[in-house]
Amino acid sequence: MKTKKIHYSNRVNQLVKNDNNEATYYPRITIKNKVEEAKFIELATKGKGISPEIFVASMDSMINTISEIIGNGGSFSSRWLSGQSCMKGSSASEDEIFDPSANTTHSISETLRLPSNVRENIFSEKNVKYIREQYLGNGPVIFEVCQFYPYRKDAIESGNTGRLRGRNLFCNEDEPESGVFITDSEGNKTKLNSDSQSRGNTVYFTIPKETTTGEYTLSFISSKTKDNHAVQVAHTITIE
Repeated sequence: MKTKKIHYSNRVNQLVKNDNNEATYYPRITIKNKVEEAKFIELATKGKGISPEIFVASMDSMINTISEIIGNGGSFSSRWLSGQSCMKGSSASEDEIFDPSANTTHSISETLRLPSNVRENIFSEKNVKYIREQYLGNGPVIFEVCQFYPYRKDAIESGNTGRLRGRNLFCNEDEPESGVFITDSEGNKTKLNSDSQSRGNTVYFTIPKETTTGEYTLSFISSKTKDNHAVQVAHTITIE
């Protein structure tokens, strides 16, 4: 069985303090890959002895059935999925009609869950390798990597300017190990010319014209702190 990789980090909330007046950290999953519908259908049908057309029709039938059950206030459980609806809101009297379309305090949501045995298999330690991206204290956080102009998210043309948006993006160009770097699939690391804005929420960088097209890991390494510690955060980008 292949090792699955899940990137996760600790998000710090400086506004919430514990009993020792220390910042509270919350774990979060960093989504690395998104499978679009066409690829999802291919993965579900290739080599399985079922045509894409039959699979799509079956999925549509399942969704229609789930919609009917939950829409009628019911719940369901199967070896594939389980789900139920949830009504939220408050009323001024017993006679008030529950109407999410007219009352902003009324809402209906649905919960769909994988069976417990499937979740245990996906997230068991035997099948998943966790790659930790630790955010320490006031270390840097990346919200977005994009091509500055014309705007493109997660894809930058060689010779063009890219932009990092985030928090605490402070670096020192005089420090060889501080700044913005790209690393190719063979581990070759290149430092980029970059400009960190004074507020630390934006960094502009330039991709060299001679950069080979492909997928790279873009890393931001902060300036060293008083205890000689630097924090690194990474993001996957495509250079074209």
